[in-house]
Amino acid sequence: VTLSGTGLTTTTTSNNLSYLTVAALGKYPFKMGTFTVFPLVGAQYDLNLAHGNPDYFEGSGGLLASPTSSDYNQLWLKGGIGVDIPLGSKLYVRPEALYGFKLLNTDESNVVSALQSAGFTNVSLNFNTFDFALLVGYKL
Repeated sequence: VTLSGTGLTTTTTSNNLSYLTVAALGKYPFKMGTFTVFPLVGAQYDLNLAHGNPDYFEGSGGLLASPTSSDYNQLWLKGGIGVDIPLGSKLYVRPEALYGFKLLNTDESNVVSALQSAGFTNVSLNFNTFDFALLVGYKL
């Protein structure tokens, strides 16, 4: 892909990434009759274990010419809600919904900087996710 009039060319050969994900969520339960409602807040860190041939910009001063795996690590901030719905004295169902917002990693920050220095305005990258889960639990 060539960005007209900027002298920047992006080339993609292959982009194979492998991640180890570590997440921590805190909850504060509120008893509401037979249901338990709880807000969730926390973070998720995706540690890049391996990367292939990433996107790069030619003519931009060697932007990530030799990227490392850590350039692709990701930090997500997450928040949401869950409900424990009893199905008996010990069995329950737990629907959860989470919204996540990702902070830019080194690679993404460099792409934004390169486009801004090439004269583009209002450049931004935003990563959002919605996670839904339906879990079944049993109290011992």
